[in-house]
Amino acid sequence: MSTLTVEICKIEDVTPHPNADRLEICKLENLDWNCVIGKDSFTVGDLALYFPIDSILPEKIESLIFGKDAKVKLDKHRVRTIKLRKIISQGLVIKPEVVNIYNYKLGQDFTSELGIIKYEPPDELPNAYGSCNKVKKMYINSNFNKYTDIQNIKNHPSVFEDGEEVYISCKLHGTSFRAGWVENEANTYWKKVKKFFGLLPKWGFIVGSRNIQLTYGNKDKTFYKENVYTKTAEVLDLKSKLKFGEVLYGEVVGCFHYNTPILLSTGKNEKIGLLYNKFKNGEDIFVNSYNFEKEKTELKKVVGFTKNKAKKEDWITFEYKRRKRGGRACHIVTTKNHLFFTKYFKEIEADKLQIGDTIYLPSNKTLSFTQEQMILGSILGDASFSNNIYLVAHSEKQIEYLKFKQAILENFTIREFETISGHGSKMLGFSTCSLYDKITYDIKNILYTNNIKEPTKEYLEKLSPIAWAFWYMDDGSLHKTDGKQPISTISTLGFSEKSVDVIVEYFNIKSIFCFKIPIIQSSNGNKQYKLQFSAEGTKRFQALIAPYIHKSMSYKLLDCYKNIINSIDLKSIIKQDFGLIETIITSKNSGSFFKDTNCSKYDLEVEGNHNYFANNVLVHNSGIQKGYNYACSPGITAFYAYDVMIDNKWLDYEDFKNFCEERGIRPVPLLYIGPYSKEIVKEYTKGASTIDSIGTPIREGAVIKPLKERNNPYCGRTVLKSINEEYLLLKDNSDFH
Repeated sequence: MSTLTVEICKIEDVTPHPNADRLEICKLENLDWNCVIGKDSFTVGDLALYFPIDSILPEKIESLIFGKDAKVKLDKHRVRTIKLRKIISQGLVIKPEVVNIYNYKLGQDFTSELGIIKYEPPDELPNAYGSCNKVKKMYINSNFNKYTDIQNIKNHPSVFEDGEEVYISCKLHGTSFRAGWVENEANTYWKKVKKFFGLLPKWGFIVGSRNIQLTYGNKDKTFYKENVYTKTAEVLDLKSKLKFGEVLYGEVVGCFHYNTPILLSTGKNEKIGLLYNKFKNGEDIFVNSYNFEKEKTELKKVVGFTKNKAKKEDWITFEYKRRKRGGRACHIVTTKNHLFFTKYFKEIEADKLQIGDTIYLPSNKTLSFTQEQMILGSILGDASFSNNIYLVAHSEKQIEYLKFKQAILENFTIREFETISGHGSKMLGFSTCSLYDKITYDIKNILYTNNIKEPTKEYLEKLSPIAWAFWYMDDGSLHKTDGKQPISTISTLGFSEKSVDVIVEYFNIKSIFCFKIPIIQSSNGNKQYKLQFSAEGTKRFQALIAPYIHKSMSYKLLDCYKNIINSIDLKSIIKQDFGLIETIITSKNSGSFFKDTNCSKYDLEVEGNHNYFANNVLVHNSGIQKGYNYACSPGITAFYAYDVMIDNKWLDYEDFKNFCEERGIRPVPLLYIGPYSKEIVKEYTKGASTIDSIGTPIREGAVIKPLKERNNPYCGRTVLKSINEEYLLLKDNSDFH
């Protein structure tokens, strides 16, 4: 990770923004960042305070810059690469006076004074000494220093001279990994004893890694020894005093048991093992995934699956509180390294979660507008609503229509049934689960009065033509009389005369002309009515409802409207918008309550949001490294050398290349070798992955080095990185770059 300095810079250039009248683009002297600023904020030669990307601003400083009530604010106080009206902006440029700085000069550093810190991803990482997350001090070898501080070329645009011979390699999206033969140090009591008796080897093999974005296997020590130590040691010169830097790539294998239910886009749950089989057979699978930016769930396609063998010791079982209701606790069984979302959506491995920690569940399912309208309309017709449950039944002749309703409410349907009507005919029906509070209130408090349906003006105003369509399909009919135009009617039996008058007034206000017709007188002396539309009212009414009429009900339409039935696919426009609720972990146990613990483990990859709900718990799809698989099969790791040091000296390019060729080590992909220029760097920073032939994800960037190793007083060892701007704009990229 490169260093960060918030300093006074000079405005070198200001140009108009091509897509916004109130914005301009500025460049800073001795820096190569592109920054979007407000129009007329600066002129060439002005001094400005520059906050680089990845600056974390104290809340007080952020408030001074944006204002307490500003609509535009930083995400978690962090300056990021953004795109403003199709132009990349990298960093924040302001007048120093905005943050109460009045005495300043060019190059002056205000990082500490303003309390600005650099964003650093969590550095709790798997390592060579077992499953602990931080290397203990006693195991740190002074000859094997951590090396991750590669500076960004935009901070040092003059380090390389035009025409200087350089080579540019692909910056890969993975985990920094170091391995080598270094001089053993007697840094533990036991090692000191062995050294005293001459039993401590002079040279030892050592590895180290960082970056929580990838973990390896179950982080078991044996796994490392078999898959990293041995394979790496085989290609190293055992006699060399070697420090060997390499990048390791593969897939996280945090997974779930076969029986773990996954929340699908329909609202139903299905075992992940069954979904894996369907996916392999070419079936498209859509799950519910949470969009953190929009703060709601979305339908997302599954684009990948992993399946690996698991051992008993891989598993961990949690219990967590169910939402609102009592009853038994819920369980989730996962591998120890699967990523969960805890408080403030921090990603954390399962074995680091503790009792009392927050996890997230989907909130009560919310009806889409289409579903809501279907219910509100059909309850005026054949459906009923009791104990927050929607229930409807139709005769066998109307089975197609019933299935149409059931398909629309598929994600809420929990029971199908048969019954006998009051006339003795067979009826088929279905009921839903308990529905959410809003529609419950609308139906219970606005429609029903003393358990009797009484349509009110307030209730009717909630209806759209979708609701009218279902009301008409349930209780409507088309009367064709000789010599007259056909007219529509809707039965309103059971509604009081007052309610029917409200309905008539409602439609007439909308210029859908209708009136009430008495048809029966009940035993208590009350008249019963039906609603009858005029010929003109019928045309207007049917023109609005026809697109939502099911084909089995087309006989209720005028001939001129039958050609537009089902022109809007109601099922296709259903979408669920439900958020998240918090719950807590109540118990944690190693192992699994499933009997077949030595079985397969599964994970899936979701497009876009990269998360899904496993047994209703929000989890990261950590089975695949966010699209950057680099052609590795599930569970496989590969490494690419980017540096070699022998006797504390980094090898020049030719020596590095020869070293790798002699030992069969794959170097990071070479993009370019030849004379340096800014245009060349820009060209090779962009593009697709040079390794992964599957999907070819966007390239993270490039690394530039001279053919002959040298140091620079400003950046130390002359090796600079150039990050692809389009990569930085990805919402799901790694914070390690």
